[in-house]
Amino acid sequence: MTTVRSHSAVRRLWWLAALGLGAVLLSGQAEARHRDRAHRPFTVFDATAFRADKPDLASLGLVPLPILDGHTLWDQKTATGGGHVPDPAYASRALAQVVSPMGITVIDIENWAPENGQPVSPETSLKNYLDSLAVMRAAAPGMKFGFYGTLPIRDYWDVQGGPSSPRYLAWQARNDALQPIADQVDVLFPSLYTFYPDQKGWQTYAVANLAEARRMAKGKPVYCFLWFQFHDGTANAYQLIPGDYWRMELDTCRQYADGVVIWGGYTVPNGIYHPLAWDGDAPWWKATLAFLRDNHIH
Repeated sequence: MTTVRSHSAVRRLWWLAALGLGAVLLSGQAEARHRDRAHRPFTVFDATAFRADKPDLASLGLVPLPILDGHTLWDQKTATGGGHVPDPAYASRALAQVVSPMGITVIDIENWAPENGQPVSPETSLKNYLDSLAVMRAAAPGMKFGFYGTLPIRDYWDVQGGPSSPRYLAWQARNDALQPIADQVDVLFPSLYTFYPDQKGWQTYAVANLAEARRMAKGKPVYCFLWFQFHDGTANAYQLIPGDYWRMELDTCRQYADGVVIWGGYTVPNGIYHPLAWDGDAPWWKATLAFLRDNHIH
């Protein structure tokens, strides 16, 4: 017996087949993107501040990364920078001592950002950052520079609602005002420090901030700062992040960034800076070693 199918039935079968083919194609594209990310170069920088007993992490694949802040760019009377750009003499002296295997230096000037509660107008903030970059380039023309945590403005709560939420869009507008800085630096160093034990919340915040960094970078490298201790402004200040949490952070950055800068290794009891002793058995470090091994970083 021969069965004749109706046009509607044939259309349904064609549509289901098309959906199936589309799903296969999308799945293939996703797998291809995953493979590309897995094979893309990824750098792990060492900017930790442990005591002198820290082993040679460069032998394990971590790249030393110099960071210049107010203590090296100004005299101690104006160590915070105030409303002034770095002193050219101090900048030249500091950069002459820099050892940077990849030719990259981080400039850490945080007090000009209006978001930090400083009495600096957005216009002054923008000008100060651009003028500071010009001073650094004059002192070391061959060096590549980026500002710690400036691009994009680090945000946790405004991004939780997703890219179409009003708060997210308002955050992007604030970042748009800083685009002239992004256009002048060589590298972006977004800050993704940990504020809360909520791993899912951290991942949402990290992916959004990295996506925004990519948007502003326009193809320039994006290396994010990670701190294996909870941020000092939280209830868990300076406590070590659990190993599984830290590994998730590394894996997330591996997927969305070009590298990570590992920061931490100190506390500030009673306002006094105190570097920690190295602990090779710390969960965060064991997770880091596993990450390096799994991603063939050595």
